[in-house]
Amino acid sequence: MQTLLLIIFVAVLLTGIILGVIFRKKKGAFILIILSIFLINVPVMLLMTSLHERALKKEMAEVINQHGGELKSIDHIQNEDTPFGNEYNKYNDIYRVSYYKNNVLYIAWYRAVKTVNNIHDQDPSPSGGGYGEKWLFNE
Repeated sequence: MQTLLLIIFVAVLLTGIILGVIFRKKKGAFILIILSIFLINVPVMLLMTSLHERALKKEMAEVINQHGGELKSIDHIQNEDTPFGNEYNKYNDIYRVSYYKNNVLYIAWYRAVKTVNNIHDQDPSPSGGGYGEKWLFNE
């Protein structure tokens, strides 16, 4: 689904640019084209983001379950002190995952990648760098 949405996003954007160049001298048509691009691509982008977040949460729940735990909560961490230190960048999201295992509360840390079609990407930046997906368990 995310791949299809990405294709739609790019197709609408490219079509809009081509039509914008063709109709650049007709102010009304040009404005209508620009508005159409935004009206179509903003909901597509929001849906892509929502699907990505849902996939990440599903992945976190599955990993905790495979680890023998029961998920309590997932917290998205913004620029706080984490066990990853400086090993994250704009291509990553950091999550604090609380879970119960044998009736004891534990905290795991998850460094997710923002790659749309591959949440397990180990090279999330376009140039092949960045920090890949990683789990840290504190048991």
